Formats: sequence, structure tokens, C-alpha cells
Amino acid sequence: MDIPIGWVYNLLYGTSMDFHGGIAHILLFPVLFAVLAVVFRKRKNFALAFSLISFGWLLHIMLDCAFTNRLPLWPFNGFACPALLPESMLMEIFPAIDALVLLGWLIHEEWRHKIRDYI
Repeated sequence: MDIPIGWVYNLLYGTSMDFHGGIAHILLFPVLFAVLAVVFRKRKNFALAFSLISFGWLLHIMLDCAFTNRLPLWPFNGFACPALLPESMLMEIFPAIDALVLLGWLIHEEWRHKIRDYI
């Protein structure tokens, strides 16, 4: 969401601002989707979808907070997350984390949905 907003802003104003990590990386969005999950609790599919979006968004913000100096409460205060590792190490670790997440998802899909049957 931040990247397309940045494209439009830069196109309209002729700048090269980078909004990634700003607008969508605040805690308001996971809270909003958690509230929607509660509101739609009678409709199981909607409640589950909103719960998963809320959890995934919150996990994304927490990982950003753990590995970068993002401001998860922006613009409400000046709280900065302490990065756990130096930035030079992060560039080597991020592809490994991404690969582990993908591998975990594929294993889950095989166990839960037998995706091998669709190959």
C-alpha cells in the first residue's frame, strides 16, 4: 500500500519520496482488522480472513521492529524499535528468513491440503 501511494505522490509532485514502511506499518491496521474479525464473528469465513490478516500484519510489523528501526506507532509518538542485528548482517539474513517462511508454507500446504496431488 505504501509503494503505490508513493508512486502516485511522486508522479503528482515530481519528487522521489519513499513511503515504504510509513503508512501501512502502524499498529492501527492490525487493530482495525482484529475489530472487523470480532464484528464478523458470526460469519466464520470473514472472521477467519480478518483474523489472519490482522495476525499477519502484526507479525510483519513485529519483524520489521525486530530487524530495522521502523516506527510502528508513527505518527503518534517517537518510539523507535531497537534493531537486533547490524544492517550489514540483515542483508544476508533476510533472504534466508524469506526462504524459511516459503518452505514452512509449502510444508503446511502439503500436510494440510496435499498439494502434491495437483502437480
